[in-house]
Amino acid sequence: MPALPPKITVDLAKDVYVLSTLSTSQQALAEVKRLYGDLFAVNEQNLLKAKTGGPGILKCQTAFGLVLSGNGVFKGHYFLVFRGTAYLADMLTDLNATVTRASCGELVHDGFNKTFNSLKPQVLSFINSIPKQNIKSIHCIGHSLGGAVATLCAQWLAQAFGHTSYLYTYGCPRVGLHGFSRKCTSSLKPEKIFRVYHRTDPIPAVPTWPYYHTPLSGVDYYLSSPGLFFNPQFHRISHYVDSLQEIGDSWKLLQAHKKEVRSEASIVKWLEGESIISLSLKTLELLADALSFVLRKSLIGFCQVADGVFTNHSTLADKIAYILTKSIEIGAHVSNWVLCLIQKMVYLLGHPQKIDKTMLTRDYIRNVFMRLQQRLNAYAREALSQALVQGRAI
Repeated sequence: MPALPPKITVDLAKDVYVLSTLSTSQQALAEVKRLYGDLFAVNEQNLLKAKTGGPGILKCQTAFGLVLSGNGVFKGHYFLVFRGTAYLADMLTDLNATVTRASCGELVHDGFNKTFNSLKPQVLSFINSIPKQNIKSIHCIGHSLGGAVATLCAQWLAQAFGHTSYLYTYGCPRVGLHGFSRKCTSSLKPEKIFRVYHRTDPIPAVPTWPYYHTPLSGVDYYLSSPGLFFNPQFHRISHYVDSLQEIGDSWKLLQAHKKEVRSEASIVKWLEGESIISLSLKTLELLADALSFVLRKSLIGFCQVADGVFTNHSTLADKIAYILTKSIEIGAHVSNWVLCLIQKMVYLLGHPQKIDKTMLTRDYIRNVFMRLQQRLNAYAREALSQALVQGRAI
């Protein structure tokens, strides 16, 4: 069997929310059985529980996902489905932007990593209960935070066990730094990764730099949504369901496109250009590429930065500010690019004033990054609050 068609993946991403809308696990599993009993074996062992929360916050355990064994045409196929942000504790996890090492050794968002690690033993127990020769493929599916956890899970299963793993995410935030995105893309293969997002959904724009999306190369699947700016309503899983229904049940019918690979010349042209910019997804992608470019040109080097500077306990804004401040000392070209980068960010914050190199202290650069992150987090919080599913934890 090739990849699953879009409809069943988005339906599963939507229906896993019964774990938070119904009062008990028995009611939730009964509803899953009513909806999918002909396709999957459903019982108490299907429930996954995860601990979620933010740094310094007491973690709470919630019903977070399902593991399903296929029947009939799906025999030999196994499904791990993770829900999105339905509780305040999950929201805190989504906005926790420190980094730790994933199972593969690369740096990822600490909150996503902790959530996945809290349910990893349950996934391992499920996988170990199945004879390896009986596993044709494993499909990892999720929306929002669920998409981030599905990404970590799919990469782990592919690398640790060699299983054929497919990944389907909707409105997924960035999960890790460049190294993780590269390793995840390599482990799964780009053709087995289906990242679907509305162009105006703000959640795929967070966490901010230097996080990257998976796949790092290949095809993304974007859904049109009105406007040129972020609209939190389009993070709702119901909007993803509606959009896919309008397009049809085929990945080829989606607006698939190869990731734009920007040359250094095009990045420099954008950095040094005077064009008006707005807080859109394309602008944020350009900023991310520009930041990586400047870091690569710095004396430290991006790879060393990712493995060294990013591993201590200071915030990402602190680390980036330190790197860019040191970059100014390298030479005229690099210092000019740093100035242009910070100038673009200042414009995005709504300040028209010109800045000069004398202003580029570590504190000033950190402050600009923090304020822009706060602006994006405000969009993210609004999107998450609009996407909340009312109900009690199971």
